[in-house]
Amino acid sequence: MAADPFDVLLSPPAPLAPRAEFAASLRARIERELGLEPPPTQVPTVVVPYLAASDARAAIDWYRTAFNAHENAAARVEMDDGRLGHAEFSIGDAHFMIADEFPEMDVTSPTTLGGSPIQLHLQVPDVDRVYAAAVAAGAVALREPADQFHGNRNAVVQDPFGFRWMLSTPMHPVASRAGTLFYFSLGVADFDRARQFFSSVLGWQLQEGHIGNISTPGGLYASDVPKIDLWFVVDDIHAAVAKVRELGGTAEEPVLYRSGWGAMCDDGQGTVFGLSVPAPGY
Repeated sequence: MAADPFDVLLSPPAPLAPRAEFAASLRARIERELGLEPPPTQVPTVVVPYLAASDARAAIDWYRTAFNAHENAAARVEMDDGRLGHAEFSIGDAHFMIADEFPEMDVTSPTTLGGSPIQLHLQVPDVDRVYAAAVAAGAVALREPADQFHGNRNAVVQDPFGFRWMLSTPMHPVASRAGTLFYFSLGVADFDRARQFFSSVLGWQLQEGHIGNISTPGGLYASDVPKIDLWFVVDDIHAAVAKVRELGGTAEEPVLYRSGWGAMCDDGQGTVFGLSVPAPGY
């Protein structure tokens, strides 16, 4: 005997799982509307030396002179007692943090300790030039540049703040990524429609707006005006920005992100592009 339709209507509704694509799209739309930032799924493992100096401000100035260091001024923290509580700087692709001594927290410098158990290894394009600049700026020469059996030419200096630096240059050239595409992003009017379109046409797999299954990483984001953003690798972000300006273009001041240094530029003819020095792991 056939079931009574009204009896079927009285039955408890059976929950149905939504399609995975619809669920992901709905979640992304809700997060965007609420302004939520989902936690990153991948955090690179990066070692950043944190130096304690007897005079951190003077140390930063010295590293600028001797090693062409660049400070991330936005990260500087000044303490009420006049001490420098935190600062960040980079030498090429290497990132460092630094602060004044805080003996009350057992944070002391090599000057106070009478030496440091840590030796900093810094790979540079020209060890002879950097060694000469460091010594001229007041570093103690501990070992002059010399070719080593392990395929590097290196030297050792001690800076005026007690830190030892092993300066090293590979004797065989290392391939540079300069000029290659680092990242691209598409600004689209309808994020969900674009996501479905490019996933179907190109097989892109997006997670939190980033495309994770292609050799050159990229992403999608919602934009009032459709656009394409391109980021290119350079060896020295500050030198590249200076060159852009020298040639008649415009460039923003470089900013240090988790992914590395970046700066947006214009070639002087309206073509906007980004420059980047990728952080280790990117």
